[in-house]
Amino acid sequence: MGDRLGERLVVRSSSRLEAGGEWAGAFTSYVDLPAADVAVGVRGCWASGFAVDALRRFGAAGVAPGSVPMAVLIQPFVAAAGGGSARLDGDVVEVVAGPRSPAEVLRGWEPGVVARVAPGDGGPYRPVADAVREAFERVGATAVEWARVGGEIVLLQLGLAPPSIRPKR
Repeated sequence: MGDRLGERLVVRSSSRLEAGGEWAGAFTSYVDLPAADVAVGVRGCWASGFAVDALRRFGAAGVAPGSVPMAVLIQPFVAAAGGGSARLDGDVVEVVAGPRSPAEVLRGWEPGVVARVAPGDGGPYRPVADAVREAFERVGATAVEWARVGGEIVLLQLGLAPPSIRPKR
């Protein structure tokens, strides 16, 4: 595996529960893992669904532990100089960005900066918004996890964002 993906990898949990912010950081992911340790990382991701914190969250949500499938993603490690998440909300892209590894924002350890980028807007998050819009046009994705690597935006994961909840005016 190290030949095709590189010698340093990311082994990360992926569950439909993680689309909601209340589950951020509930399951384990391993960043910058040696390729030789991938099997250990995969077992750790699956086992994290039965860790104390995850079991508390399952109880609070009224969801039976083990009832929601857990996938494990194996990706090349990238040395990110910032990153986070972004979602398409109508024609505006809401970007959440942290200054270091996107894992800190995605796990809920770093709140990040939130920016809303409308079509035609400039600013530092325009490349992220452009990448989200392209992902939507190509495959229908409305949510991404992203990283800034060497001045470029790299999409780490694509998905569907839950509908926004906005108070009526």
